[in-house]
Amino acid sequence: MNIPKKLHLLGHEITVEYCNSLLHEEDKQGQARFRENKILILPSTPDYPRIRSDIEVTFCHELIHWVLMFLGRDDLNSDELFVSQFSQLLHQALKTSEGELK
Repeated sequence: MNIPKKLHLLGHEITVEYCNSLLHEEDKQGQARFRENKILILPSTPDYPRIRSDIEVTFCHELIHWVLMFLGRDDLNSDELFVSQFSQLLHQALKTSEGELK
């Protein structure tokens, strides 16, 4: 699965960046920064190795936070269990997709 450097939602350009300090400063693997139009993702490091699929799921997780924010669904956006399960299912669907419908 490709993780984009940028994406657009409702006219907002959202940049995606690796951020080494997430773990040490905030004990997080990813973060949706709404005021900055960013998705931050903790990369794999020698001190904290991460497999690629975990990084991809983190991207999906933060993207879902963005989608729910634009939908005005604060109730779902604050439900981390819902967002985590949704991101894992989305990731599985994207990773296992086959062919191209024309």
